[in-house]
Amino acid sequence: MRLNFTRKILLAGITLFTLMGYAQEFTPFTIRYQNNIKGDLTFIANNIVNRDGGTGNTEPEDPYNATGNSSTYND
Repeated sequence: MRLNFTRKILLAGITLFTLMGYAQEFTPFTIRYQNNIKGDLTFIANNIVNRDGGTGNTEPEDPYNATGNSSTYND
C-alpha cells in the first residue's frame, strides 16, 4: 500500500514539473520598437500626480480629497 502511494505521488510530481516546463516562453523576448531620435525628447505621461495650489502650504503628498485629520485614515 505504501509503495502504491509513493508511486502516485511521484507520478503527480513528474506531471506537475512537466507542465511547469511546458508553460515557459518558447520564443525569446525581442525589442518591439526601437528608434534613434535626434534632438529634444519629450515624455508624455501621468504628469497630474498632484496639483499646485498656488500657495506655499500645498505639499506634493496632500491628497485631493483631504477631509481633515480625524477621518484621514478612515477613507
